[in-house]
Amino acid sequence: MIMRLDKIATSPFVRNFFILISGTALAQIVSILSYPLLTRIFTPSEFGIYAVYTSLISILGAVVSGRYEMAIMLPKGLREALQVFCVAVTLSAGLSLIFPVILFFVSRYTSFKSVETWYDVVLVAISLFLFSYLNTSSYLANRFGKYKIISQSRVTQSVVTVAVQLISGLFLAKALNLATGYAVGLLIACILATLALRLRKGILDLNIKALNNILWKYRKFLYINAPSSLLDNISIFIPIFFIRTGYGNETLGFYSIAMRIATIPATLIGQAIGQIFFKKISEVIHDRKVVIRELNSSVKLLFVIGVPIAIGMAILSPLVFKIAFGAKWAPAGHLLQIMTISFLVRFIVSPLSSVFIATQQLGTLARWQLTYFVLLVTVSAIGVKYLSVESLLLAYAGLDVIVYSYYYYLIRKIVR
Repeated sequence: MIMRLDKIATSPFVRNFFILISGTALAQIVSILSYPLLTRIFTPSEFGIYAVYTSLISILGAVVSGRYEMAIMLPKGLREALQVFCVAVTLSAGLSLIFPVILFFVSRYTSFKSVETWYDVVLVAISLFLFSYLNTSSYLANRFGKYKIISQSRVTQSVVTVAVQLISGLFLAKALNLATGYAVGLLIACILATLALRLRKGILDLNIKALNNILWKYRKFLYINAPSSLLDNISIFIPIFFIRTGYGNETLGFYSIAMRIATIPATLIGQAIGQIFFKKISEVIHDRKVVIRELNSSVKLLFVIGVPIAIGMAILSPLVFKIAFGAKWAPAGHLLQIMTISFLVRFIVSPLSSVFIATQQLGTLARWQLTYFVLLVTVSAIGVKYLSVESLLLAYAGLDVIVYSYYYYLIRKIVR
């Protein structure tokens, strides 16, 4: 028994997991420690506006690369993997300039308000590219097995973001605070990741003919996975826009803080397990017995970790919010109690999504994402009209239980 535990403790999976989780943990600790200060400097309404900005970056930042970063793990040769990286970065640069301009005119001529000034256009464009570049770099680092790069990037981003937000909130004009701090954090993290990755030759191989070949070879990521991922990201953040429309910026501020706390375990643990799981199954995808074994191990680990966290959230969140963030933030704690159901389901299932990528079942994934998107928009549109925000979150929880259970069924069906 002791020998078995020692073998587990020294396995590459566990070692890499702890490298990722240690950096992510430190990054999350910095963010958590900043909340009691930030929530006393900024109002719920200001956090609501910040939530709209970060939602736009998260929704669009994950697809401006055409999702080519997901293909970095697939080539057998290093040179081709580096060319995939270059394609992803090039697309990111172009689309990051286009999307904010489109949103600016949408905000000007419709009731959907997001990018309302030219300063917003510039800030969102820069943030989109940096977000995408850092995400693409993490996949390249994962390909190399350089988990320390991923870990260090997350810590750097968190520390710089919090520092700029606190300094600007205390001493500078509030117009430059939360969103600008986030952008600066991304910039510094990208610089450090670039310096680390340039240690490898060929990282900037920009042979046009080769890149065009890569663009065509992995085109399914662009025209199947990118649109479906866009729908998936919209599905995650669409409550932000509906809650703002139906209940106002203050309620959105309460919801956004609750959502940030709810996603900490997923960011801290779920993503680390998911990235290592992706690398592992990419290497053994043709041996379904090994894939199933890795899947079972990951599910068990996620369940054992997720259940105690969910129970703690459900019991303690109102009291913790009131003490840590101030009495005015108590409603956010009550919202988090309701969101616990959605958190647990997503925490266990979402890190397994790389099965669709590794097996190139992108069409199946796209159909699921489209279905979820339609159902979520329907629930949101009806909910903001007839329900309280608490009842709307309960409706979201019920929907998540149903659709993510089916998601897990599809994963099991693919690896059989």
